[in-house]
Amino acid sequence: MNKILLLVALVLLAVAAADIGTSGKITGYVVLATDRDISVSIKSVEMGRILFFDYSPVVEVYDPQSVSVEFINTGSASFQQNIEITIMDINLSFVGNYTDDYVTMSPGQTRQYSIQHVTDEPGYYWIRAMSTFSEKYVVAWGLYLVNGTKIYPYIPPIIFPPTEAEISRASAAVYIDTMYPYLSLEYPSNITLTQNQSTVTYVAVKNTGDADASNVILLPKSVGIKIDVTPKLIPEILMSDEGVFIISIDVSEDTEPGIYPIDFVVLADDARSKGHMDVIVKQLHPMDEFNSSILNYAFLLKRLRNDAIKASIEGKNITSTLLQLDEGDRYLDLARTSFSKKDYDETRRNLLIVKEHIENAALELARARVTQLYHAVFPIVSILLLLIAFAILTIMLFMHHRQRAKKEKGEEGARGELPVVGGV
Repeated sequence: MNKILLLVALVLLAVAAADIGTSGKITGYVVLATDRDISVSIKSVEMGRILFFDYSPVVEVYDPQSVSVEFINTGSASFQQNIEITIMDINLSFVGNYTDDYVTMSPGQTRQYSIQHVTDEPGYYWIRAMSTFSEKYVVAWGLYLVNGTKIYPYIPPIIFPPTEAEISRASAAVYIDTMYPYLSLEYPSNITLTQNQSTVTYVAVKNTGDADASNVILLPKSVGIKIDVTPKLIPEILMSDEGVFIISIDVSEDTEPGIYPIDFVVLADDARSKGHMDVIVKQLHPMDEFNSSILNYAFLLKRLRNDAIKASIEGKNITSTLLQLDEGDRYLDLARTSFSKKDYDETRRNLLIVKEHIENAALELARARVTQLYHAVFPIVSILLLLIAFAILTIMLFMHHRQRAKKEKGEEGARGELPVVGGV
């Protein structure tokens, strides 16, 4: 009897734990094995990441650029994996590509791949390190400068002809997919700032192609001003949908007045687009400075709110995004009030808070766009566990009453068969 009660308690605890975990993914499942024990089975996971990515930030013309990449299997299953290193110029045109063979990697195993690339043209170059495993991949990016100060004869590297397997793989790759995303960009052409001022602007990325865009990133380049991008990655932009990157711009007090260009590229798995905007640094009256910032922030808050509403219609949870936008609107009203009172120090403090909420809202919106995969079997498992617990409890009560009835019947029979002592 005590063992049955203990089994029911364990099943109910498993159901309660499963109900608490509905906000995340199921990584295992509970199986009722026998009348006395419960076993847990954990599903194997295929995961990996780039553990080490090293290169020289500056090399001279004709000097080799050494690139090393190390990948680690962080999952619980073995898989086939390879590493590809691609060198591109500043316009993302391919100038070199290096790929190793696929190998089987066990859980916890690491693997390193190193190459050397020689460039005969000065300028900035991108490095893309990509590791492919199973049907997944991870990517790391780097940027380095090739100086043109050295001048001596260029010795071309030895290029081996491709193997038949490489030619076959390249020919087959042409016909894998004929549907691609296309990224249309919308952004302001110039931003006006003063010395010792910071602001945020936007780059809206609309997918006007005939396929979904995955792993969308924005890579900026500027000199003389500090910039940052939020979010670092938009996991997915569906067809006819759009995502928004927020670019934070900080101008120091010793920045000379002038025009500071920002060149950037937006990359997805099968698409890329380039953009350019100018940051104009001037000495403006505080009234002009704060008025332009208030108008800019009001536009960005409205734009992000519209995108959040679209994401909500698609079934995304935008609660955190709306909280950030509401706080941004509140502090923007406070900035307007302090600005009307000519309290410029308070206006600046409020605008910095608005800037922070705009960046946080963009980050939360990107997180909301991540497709949350829930196992459809989860509610069924919970219901089955509840039914099993109810059935066990019913059987337990039935057996208890049955044993009690047998006991009472046996006692009555024993009393009825007692011998009669004495006579009439």
